[in-house]
Amino acid sequence: MKPLLGNQIAGSLKIAVYGSDDRETTMIDLKLIWRWLMCLAFVACSVSAEVQVGTSRDVVIQEWGLPKSKFSIGAEETFIYDNKVRVFFKDGKIVAFKNRDKMVVDGERRERKPVRNTGTIVLTKDRAIRKQLPTEVPDLANYEIPNPSIITEPTFRAKGTSGGESDGRTIGVDGRPLADHSQYARDTGVLSERLNLGLKGSDLLKTPHQMYLLRNVFRGATDEKRAKAEAEYKERFNEPALAHALYDFAALQVALEDAYGVYHSNSGQVGYKERLKVKDRINLNGGSTPAGRESRRLMKESIWRMEQIRGLILKHYGSIYDKGRFIQQTEHRRIVEAESFGKVVVTDAQMFLY
Repeated sequence: MKPLLGNQIAGSLKIAVYGSDDRETTMIDLKLIWRWLMCLAFVACSVSAEVQVGTSRDVVIQEWGLPKSKFSIGAEETFIYDNKVRVFFKDGKIVAFKNRDKMVVDGERRERKPVRNTGTIVLTKDRAIRKQLPTEVPDLANYEIPNPSIITEPTFRAKGTSGGESDGRTIGVDGRPLADHSQYARDTGVLSERLNLGLKGSDLLKTPHQMYLLRNVFRGATDEKRAKAEAEYKERFNEPALAHALYDFAALQVALEDAYGVYHSNSGQVGYKERLKVKDRINLNGGSTPAGRESRRLMKESIWRMEQIRGLILKHYGSIYDKGRFIQQTEHRRIVEAESFGKVVVTDAQMFLY
C-alpha cells in the first residue's frame, strides 16, 4: 500500500451529518478528519517516546528526576513518584509502568525533547545547578545500591581486563559477579569517560586546558587555593570562571570524581587491612573493627553521592553525556569490525598453511 493511499481514500469519501433542527445535510471532508487524527497520534507518540519500556534507569532520572522512594530485589528495581506512579526496572531497563498517564514533571506534562546523540551540546538555562549538590547525608542503613545502567548496555564494549574470567563489566577475574556497589562504581567510571568524550571538540571550550582550569577552581582544598585557581583562569582567558557556561558542570564533574575517588580509596583500605582475597566481596554493612566499619560507611556514602550527582548531570547536561556516548559507541563499533576482520584474515591464513 502506498503511503498516500490513506489520504486518497479519505479525500474521496464523504460523511453526512444531520442537524437536529433543520435536518440540513452537512458534508465533512474525511481528509481533514484523517489529518486531525494523525496529529493526535503524533502528539501521543511524542509524549511517551522519551520514557518508555526499554529506557535506561539514568534516562528516567534525567527526564523525571529522582523518585520519592525506591526499592530493589536483585536485578529488579522500582521507582515510586507522585500520584502513585511506579516504574519497574530489570537490569537497569524499564520493563513496566503503573499509572504512567498520571506522571507530571515540574507541574506540567513533559514535552518531548530533541534527540541529542548527534554531537550537539545543549546547555540548561539554570545557572545555580551546583547549589543542588547534596550537603546532608541521610540515614543510609537501608539504602539500596542502584543497578548499573551503562556497563550492562548490549552495545557496551569493555576495555581490556587484567586477566582471569572478568568481562570488564559485572564479572570479576574469578568468574563471579562483582559486589553491587563495585558494579555501580565501575558504571560511574564509564559515565565519567563519556562526559570527557562529550566535551571534545566543543565550541564552548577555546582549548582543552580551559576545562582543566575550570575544574581546578573546585579542586582547591582551601579558599586560598580556589582563589589562586580563579585568578589563573581569569589571567589566561580574560574572563572570570563564573561567567563560563560550563562552570556548574565543572563543579558537578569534580564532585563526581571526588566521590568516585573516596569510594576506591576506602575500598583499597578495607582490602589491604583485612587481607581480603580476590574471591572476597566487601559487605558494606559488615566490618569487625571501627576503622573497617567507617571505611564501609564512607564507601556507601560515596555510592549515594554518585547517584545524586549522576542524576543532576544527566538532567541538566544530558546532551554532553549523549555526545560522549555516541562517540564511544562509534569507536567501539570500529574496534569490533577491525577485530572481526582480523579474525577472518588469520583463519584464512591458517587454512592456507595447513
